Amino acid sequence: MREGVSVVPIPATREAQRSRGFDHGASLAQAVAEYLHAPCARLLEPPCAKDQRELTRGERFANMEAAFSLQGVDCDFHIRNVILVDDVFTTGATLFAAAATLRAAGVEHVRCATFARVY
Repeated sequence: MREGVSVVPIPATREAQRSRGFDHGASLAQAVAEYLHAPCARLLEPPCAKDQRELTRGERFANMEAAFSLQGVDCDFHIRNVILVDDVFTTGATLFAAAATLRAAGVEHVRCATFARVY
């Protein structure tokens, strides 16, 4: 794996974390990071958005607009290459919003990995 790549999970909403008792996305990202011998960096706060399961494609993109913020990042932020990990790809709204937040913070290259695709 190229040096300087960090694996970043899409965090579950706080409600989903409470319901499940854990953050399944963080668990997936940690497994990917271990496999790649790369650090796992929890850079994103849980999204401020409503559940998307019943939303249309357009509603999902609107729902995720500005839904993410960074956590624990200071002015010495230096991560430039990220593999963004999510469990399911439906419309891409979540990945687009998270990637935009990371790019705004200075991440140069964002690649995405998901484990399922819903049509």
